[in-house]
Amino acid sequence: MTQPGSAPLAGSVKFVIIGPFSSEIDQEARDGILIEIRDRPVAGSIIEGWLQRADALKLFEIAYFVTGDILELGSYHGLSTSILARAAHDSPHKKNIFSVDLDMENVRTTNRHLDEMGLKSFVTTMCGDALSTMKGLASAGTRFDFVFVDHSHAYEAVYGVCRDLGDVLQPGGFCLFGSSSMEYMAARRYTGSSNSHTFLGSASSYPKYINDSSLSR
Repeated sequence: MTQPGSAPLAGSVKFVIIGPFSSEIDQEARDGILIEIRDRPVAGSIIEGWLQRADALKLFEIAYFVTGDILELGSYHGLSTSILARAAHDSPHKKNIFSVDLDMENVRTTNRHLDEMGLKSFVTTMCGDALSTMKGLASAGTRFDFVFVDHSHAYEAVYGVCRDLGDVLQPGGFCLFGSSSMEYMAARRYTGSSNSHTFLGSASSYPKYINDSSLSR
């Protein structure tokens, strides 16, 4: 069983798992860069959002292999949410996804797309401020194996979340950040000053780090 923080499967086994999803998004690529996903195979609505192919595949891969729950900060219309939910659906590891967005209309749109895709049962959507919601989850003792941070492209908003991520992220769990330069800088600044989180580099444009507070240093 894959544990939080352990390396995903490699080679042909990984391709068998990721391959079908990869083929689907290749068929719906905008300008060969940004992906498009529809909420139904025939005459479905396009889920608005901005994800490069490599970013989508990395989201799917991590969400598939982690064995615990997932937190998404910032859903917009549910493009990344649908990928996380698809991974949870396909994964042998039962998990729940908690998705937070500040805009209630975005939450409603995300729910509508997930309903159309038959994936709503995997996701609990919430309307609220990312940091306040995360603090509430931490107070309730809720912990996650994977956190996707994409609620804001403003440096201070992202850095504020970084400071409290250790309260919700399981030891050995992963965090992936959105692709703006401000998010990258906030992640690098925090991991550079932290004794419990290690910056792992980028998957395409996304910075990623691991909570290694339980690992011997």
